[in-house]
Amino acid sequence: MQLSDVVHDVIDVGTFPGSDHQALTWKIQVKTTRDSISREIFDYRKADMKAIKSELQSLVWDELFSGLSTEQCWLAFKQQIEGLQWK
Repeated sequence: MQLSDVVHDVIDVGTFPGSDHQALTWKIQVKTTRDSISREIFDYRKADMKAIKSELQSLVWDELFSGLSTEQCWLAFKQQIEGLQWK
């Protein structure tokens, strides 16, 4: 019986100690990788909520969304919010 295509992957093959059954045990060496993901996290406690609210109220939403599809409206809205986050 073959446990792996790579001979060096299987480190040890044995039987389960103290068992009345014929059970096999084996150890397989595997290599794993971990990808790290970095992203910006905003601290909203430091946000100037009055300024954000004022800017959102000053936008003419009908003009901003005029002639856009639902997807395009979402992207325009998202762009406004993300712009305010970076301010």
